Amino acid sequence: MNLSITHADQCNLNNTCNTCNNEIHIHNLLTIKKMSKKFYEEIIDNYKKLYETKEGYDTKIYVGEKPNIKEFQVHSFILKIQSKFYKTAFTKDVQQKDGYYILNSNNSPKIFEILLRYVLILIFFLRI
Repeated sequence: MNLSITHADQCNLNNTCNTCNNEIHIHNLLTIKKMSKKFYEEIIDNYKKLYETKEGYDTKIYVGEKPNIKEFQVHSFILKIQSKFYKTAFTKDVQQKDGYYILNSNNSPKIFEILLRYVLILIFFLRI
């Protein structure tokens, strides 16, 4: 097994090399970008699965007005890291019932779900 370090390994992977202009550096950069994209896609898929399965949720958000109220089961830690609004909302005195945070919103449930998906998934994707 050969464990020697090649010149390409020694060069910075930011497309700068003080001693050569070898195409292998470009190839390495492209490989890293593809790996990064795949990594972020997996994270986004995990966020989607977490939202869809509701596994381990700790927050219930009741949205709409009677008789059209819909309950959304979400994870407060994701809301807090993805949205300044929710970070602030959870720092105030949030009602708790049966171990869950309880939030209420008068928005339309359909619009709220679109916004919630944006906060949970798209914002993360847009940061890539």
